[in-house]
Amino acid sequence: MLVGVAIGGFWAIAGGLAVRLVPAPLVPRATAIIFGGVGAANVFGVPIGTVIGGLASWRIAFGALSALALVVLVALLAVLPPLTAAQPVGLRRLADQFRNQGVRVGILATFLIVTGHFAAYTFISPVLRDLSGIDEQLVGPLLFGFGMAGVAGNFIAGAAVAKRLHRTVLTIAAALGVTVLLYPIAGLSPSVGHLEGGEQQPTGQWR
Repeated sequence: MLVGVAIGGFWAIAGGLAVRLVPAPLVPRATAIIFGGVGAANVFGVPIGTVIGGLASWRIAFGALSALALVVLVALLAVLPPLTAAQPVGLRRLADQFRNQGVRVGILATFLIVTGHFAAYTFISPVLRDLSGIDEQLVGPLLFGFGMAGVAGNFIAGAAVAKRLHRTVLTIAAALGVTVLLYPIAGLSPSVGHLEGGEQQPTGQWR
């Protein structure tokens, strides 16, 4: 529960941190760096935590995570300036923001993108195995590549947003939509796998 509250707190304030930390021209790049930590955690943190848990125990993995969190806390206190709120924000003030059309569109877009993102992480492993017929041993490397692409895309989008905000957002949304729509057609056959002595099943899985 505490980890979930902390993660939710991060998502609630992360988007507005760069505006208060750096000059306006550097905000897109700073935002990309802030959210780049999320991608890096998925790429490196999850596999490393899994390895530690497998070699030692889940208690050791959680203990290592706690130690790293304390190190990050000390670094934040030492490096970042204090960002006190200019004024208290009440529920009425938050509700008033929904009168702004840009806020409503932004919240809806964020909801859909984040939902799609976590849906992909939830189902990507069984889809790769059962639909595409990817060997289970290759799922890990593919997920690692997926995460690395996410980290790279985060910084590329951060640079592009500074120049063309609307075009960049529309391009990302269109690319995601086309990819999802093409997967039922193009994702039924594995591009690599263990094919020795195998026979392809109707589901696309090699046995």
